[in-house]
Amino acid sequence: MLAKIRGKVIRGRGVGKKLGFPTANIFFEEIFFKKNWGVYASIVTLRDFRMPAVTHIGPAKTFNETTPRIEAHILDLDEDIYGETIEIEFLKKLRNTKKFGTIEKLSEHIARDIRQTREHFKRM
Repeated sequence: MLAKIRGKVIRGRGVGKKLGFPTANIFFEEIFFKKNWGVYASIVTLRDFRMPAVTHIGPAKTFNETTPRIEAHILDLDEDIYGETIEIEFLKKLRNTKKFGTIEKLSEHIARDIRQTREHFKRM
């Protein structure tokens, strides 16, 4: 495990949901330094259940944002968890944050991140 954080799920911009990859966003106060920004295979613990996730930490560069955020796409979870407390364990860095030229390219990379995460958990 690389790191672990805990926080309450807050409303984000809703972009992940529109792209078909809903995320659980948690507030944090610069607990990670810029060098740790990226996309990670992770485990989210919610209500004592541990679930695989793809977690992005950093600004949403494709949308020209500069404020860093933590967004976890919990694999195969389809429920509203706003207000719930979750814990995220960062297991493996998949890639650095990147600005994509189109929303379609971003979606392709998110799908690739999900495939890589599923493969990571198959090997565990």
